[in-house]
Amino acid sequence: MELKSDLFGTVCRVERRVGSDVSLLVERDARRSRWWLRALAYRLARREAQALQALHAVPGVPTFHDFSAGVLRRGWIEDFPCSLHARATCASLVLPSGCCGACTARA
Repeated sequence: MELKSDLFGTVCRVERRVGSDVSLLVERDARRSRWWLRALAYRLARREAQALQALHAVPGVPTFHDFSAGVLRRGWIEDFPCSLHARATCASLVLPSGCCGACTARA
């Protein structure tokens, strides 16, 4: 399921099946970026991969799975989509990490 598409590529939620186990992943595909931004998109994806690897023991940070050929795969974290709630309801939501910042970004 595609979550986002922009100049830097696409972000999708995918299922990975290993035997009977199913895990949800987020896949950032820099190969689908605009040709004139592709080098930057690859670099940003590589930096995200490095950050995820460095923060592997921090609670609330997605699990790094792999990064190859411009595709970054990380774990899916089930939560409330911040982009859907309004500023008025932000304070009443109980999010694991507190306010997502989406309400202040729109102000």
